[in-house]
Amino acid sequence: MGPRMRFLAFLPLGAILLLGAYAQEPAHPRVLTGVTPGMLAGHDAGFWQAVSRAEVIYVGEIHDNPGDHRFEAGLIKALARNRVPFVVGWEMFDRSQQPALDAWQRGELTRTQLFQQTGFQRAWAAYSPWYARILDETRRSAVRNLALNARPALVHKVSQGTPLTSAETRELPRGFSADEGALRNFTRMMGTHPGMARSSLKRFFDAQSLWDQTMASVILEFHAREPQTKVVVLTGRGHVERGYGVPYFVKQKAHLEQLVLLP
Repeated sequence: MGPRMRFLAFLPLGAILLLGAYAQEPAHPRVLTGVTPGMLAGHDAGFWQAVSRAEVIYVGEIHDNPGDHRFEAGLIKALARNRVPFVVGWEMFDRSQQPALDAWQRGELTRTQLFQQTGFQRAWAAYSPWYARILDETRRSAVRNLALNARPALVHKVSQGTPLTSAETRELPRGFSADEGALRNFTRMMGTHPGMARSSLKRFFDAQSLWDQTMASVILEFHAREPQTKVVVLTGRGHVERGYGVPYFVKQKAHLEQLVLLP
């Protein structure tokens, strides 16, 4: 029995019957708002049908919202319990930190050592204890973790308009474009952000795009290596809202089924 069929075996009958009707839909990012931990119990056919079809699943979280993290943990547990092949991609780790994540996954580092080596305790753990719980759940379930983001120092230089070195320039993602709609969406999100002057808006948009394009690049690279494995992305809501951000850039390079879940 293949991975997809094993997954379907755990779905409600109504969800299984609906799958064929949607098989030919175009791969525009689908957005489900107001998803709740209750949907993970297996009784919402539409939700599980969407999850089953998706190749990339984004959970757009509010970083300090415990309910969002409970949903993330529940989704990971449900997918692992149903033996769905997937990895968890983290906005919260940058690409240079993948070796540390791998070492932790192999049991060569404690979680404390991982947090110390990556600066996670200072940058992210302060938001919520749920990040540590989710990481521990992935290791218990033998689910791999992907570091998705750009290096903070590089993003900072872009946001400040500081010239990049040739080595830093080579780190920039290639082949993406951002249209006026993406800029308008960013302006709408950030319009009331404290300290956001109009003169600096474009530089901050460039920095946000660097985040999003880097995450999109890692997702695309992973999918090229393992096309049968889903990527479950944990990221801030602003990186996926309205289909912009990471899904917007992924769609520019690949025809993937993308699902955005907003708790």
